[in-house]
Amino acid sequence: MSKPRKFSDLRGAVQRPAQEDEDTIDRVIARLARTRDGQLMAAWLISESQTPLHHGASDAQLREAEGARRLADRILEMARA
Repeated sequence: MSKPRKFSDLRGAVQRPAQEDEDTIDRVIARLARTRDGQLMAAWLISESQTPLHHGASDAQLREAEGARRLADRILEMARA
């Protein structure tokens, strides 16, 4: 059974610049946010990133949760653009 993917797995990924005929990720996310699927995705991101951790969570778990919240906030900020 594979381990669940962590937000930290994305760290270090280099975003390549958009080509002239391509949209930027900001525009793609903003366009998605105007759809029903985008609204469902936003609700899920908020729910997942705000899930409280158990009492006695390790520092690593707390850092992971904070990273998830920051990523969700960044995506939701782009969606509001």
